[in-house]
Parts: sequence; C-alpha cells; structure tokens
Amino acid sequence: MTAIDNREWRGRRPRGRARRVMVPIALLSSTAYLLWRATTLGSGTRLVVSVPLFVAEVWGAVAFAALVAQARAGRATTGARTANAPTDIVISMGSTSLDVLERSLVACRALPGARALTIVHHGAVTGVEDLAEAHGAAVRVTDIDPLDDPSVLFDPDGSADVVLWLAAGQTPMPDVDQVARRFEDPTVATVSIGLGLLNSDSFAHVDRGRDEQALMRTVLGPAMSSRGLGPWFGPGSVIRRSAVASGGHAVPVEQLAVRLHRDGWRTEFEPRTLVRVTAPDTLADYLIARRAEAGRQLAILRTGDSPLTGRHLPWRIRANHLGLLTRFAGGVRLAIVVIVAAVTLVSGTMPFDARVG
Repeated sequence: MTAIDNREWRGRRPRGRARRVMVPIALLSSTAYLLWRATTLGSGTRLVVSVPLFVAEVWGAVAFAALVAQARAGRATTGARTANAPTDIVISMGSTSLDVLERSLVACRALPGARALTIVHHGAVTGVEDLAEAHGAAVRVTDIDPLDDPSVLFDPDGSADVVLWLAAGQTPMPDVDQVARRFEDPTVATVSIGLGLLNSDSFAHVDRGRDEQALMRTVLGPAMSSRGLGPWFGPGSVIRRSAVASGGHAVPVEQLAVRLHRDGWRTEFEPRTLVRVTAPDTLADYLIARRAEAGRQLAILRTGDSPLTGRHLPWRIRANHLGLLTRFAGGVRLAIVVIVAAVTLVSGTMPFDARVG
C-alpha cells in the first residue's frame, strides 16, 4: 500500500489566509445554525424526531470542532543529529498464530545492527519457545495483556529505556531506528509510527490505495504531534520505560496516554509508514478489530482519567482526547439520522419547519 504523499495532500488543502478564514466561518455558521435549530424543536409528537436529530447535529458540530482543534499545528519537532542506534524490539503475541509471529521475527532479524529481540506472550500457544530460539529471540511469559499494562513489555532486569513495541504480524522497515532520535528530548514518552497496509483492497480501505487512516497519517497525527499530544494506541510505537513507569502499574494504554499528557510528557507521531501490517480482508475480522478498539477507547470514560470528568486536565488535553473518541461514536450519530429519516418517511412527521420570509 502506498500512503498518500504529504506534499500531494497539502497541495489540496486551502492555504494561508483562506484557510484561516474558512475554519472560523464554518464554526460560526454551525453555531448560528444550532441556535436557530433550538428554536424549531416544536412540541408534541414532533419532539420524537426533532430532538434526536438535534442531538445528532450538536454531536456533529462538536466532532467538527474537535477535529479543528486536533488539526491545529504547534511547534515543529526535530530529530537529533546523531547516528541511528539499533532499538531493542518487543513483540506482543496475543492470540495470533506462529506463522503470523514468524513474519514479524523474520522482518526484525533482517534489520541492520544487533539488537535484543523479545517475545511476550501468555503461554497458551505451544511452539513459541522453539520459534524464538530459531530466530535468536528471548521469551517472556505473562498472563497480563500489554494493552492493559504496558510495563510488562520491559524486562525488570534489563537496561534498555527505549524499545520498539510491535504486535505479532507487524513488520518494521529498515529506517525504523530513525524514530529513536526523537527520544533525545527527555520529555518524549512515546512515538507512534504510521502503519502501512500490505494489502490495498481490504475493508480498511476507503478506495484502492487509500485507507481509513490516511487522514491521521497525513494531517491529524503530525499536527497533534507538534503539540506533544500525538495519538498512541499501543503496538507500532517506540516507548520509554521511565515514562510508562511514571503512569503506574496495571494502567491500560488509553488511560496511560491521558496521564502522560497530564504530567507533562510528550507523545509524538511519525507519519512515515515504517511499520507494515496486513489489514483485515473479511468483514467479520474488520468488525471484530473495530469493536475491540472502540471498546478500549470508550472504556476510558468510566475511569478517573476520563477527558470528560477527569480533574486537573487542561482544556487542550481534554479536546484532544475527546476528538479521538468521536471517531468511534460517529456510527451512533449516523444511526440516529437514519432512524429519524425512516420515522419521518413512515409517519409523515417532519422534524422541523423552515419557513422563508
């Protein structure tokens, strides 16, 4: 899969003064429309369709405002000028097969330079030790999912403070060690890497050659990273041991990201596709992956670090994390609009009247 070229994307976006004018106009227009809509809710049976549609419209306006907040660039970040040192790699196996794991091991061993390679798994799959020995990798067994506690990725007796975290099936590219340059900034906690998809016709693609993460790789990720609030979803990232430890033990990735930002750590994003992965080829696999990701992301709303109710969170951090959550709630908003349209067609009840003059 070939990612959209950054220069090509930037060439399509409005530039300079036009961009600075268009966004405020869109936000003001949305606000004015919603204020008007609040006066047209009506009464009686009309409320059955009018109120849900109004909620969906407010929801859409909030999601748009969060998107604008995420896309605003901050200060530029620069890498160090030092040579690339090989980064130790930890592969979390999960419930994948040995064939998928071996794909990652072969790619890791093909990287230049000597590095420590470790497999973390729950011990339920047999044959992992033999496969690890064949590829010169160490094995660490734990019943804790690294997504629920990233601290298990680090060897308690090890010395590496920065490691590349991969999920089984992810394959690093030769230039992946360049990401470690960013960690010469002592405030950088994680650097997420843009994932390139090996198959170009999966259910994760909106059209051939462009997948649903293109906007994150080319616009949102770099902009959020420039403010130190880059997205971090777990595997496919380089992480710092001391930063993970500062967030406490048994803290899921999504909750840990909020704590890192609250405590002044930076999370950055590398837009180059330096890690490749095979996207789901079937609808069932795609829905399972999306459901699991959405469940993990939305679960943070029930914790004390919720961007909605958490204490001592600056507004910028709240907006950033709420903007990420709107990606998973958009389906509910669309469902509301479809249901309102269906009820209107069946009952003939209009959600509002727009009179001219």
